[in-house]
Amino acid sequence: MLILGGRHILALLGPQYTEAADALAVYATANTLLLTVTVLSSLVYSQGKYRHVLIGGLASNAARVLLYILMGTSDIGVAASFLIGTVIALAYYSAIAKNVAKSAAILTPRLVAIAMPAAATSAIGILLAIPGIAISYALAVKMKIVTRREIGEIAQQVLPNPLYTKIAPLGAKILDILD
Repeated sequence: MLILGGRHILALLGPQYTEAADALAVYATANTLLLTVTVLSSLVYSQGKYRHVLIGGLASNAARVLLYILMGTSDIGVAASFLIGTVIALAYYSAIAKNVAKSAAILTPRLVAIAMPAAATSAIGILLAIPGIAISYALAVKMKIVTRREIGEIAQQVLPNPLYTKIAPLGAKILDILD
């Protein structure tokens, strides 16, 4: 939601926060990729390939520092430098851990498809993001990425109890339709 709809979400915190929306979208993209980088680099480390971990870290961070110097320290310059360094790390660790990277590449289109309703509606506004998020969760259950029980646990932890009590039966009916 921060990638496509950051301005709407940040506006809830105050107008001064919307100025950071573009840089935050770049950071959110980089941090999303960084999840995969972390998994792959941890795998490489656990296999005892310490030299590869060192090379990956040096390559990605050297690129970041060089780009900081070239692009300046503006919010977008720093965010873009971070993103490019992350992409370099992703490419490097994907080449080193080919089998796991291949499995992740197969799963990624499904994850993107699941996230699209939430991402697309959040770009329009916060009120429309709520049904988009619900659709994304329903797709995640339909594609067997998460279970109904896991969705219920998340909802119970996030929503206030009176709201959860009202929404849970409706959510169960929607998920029944999808099954």
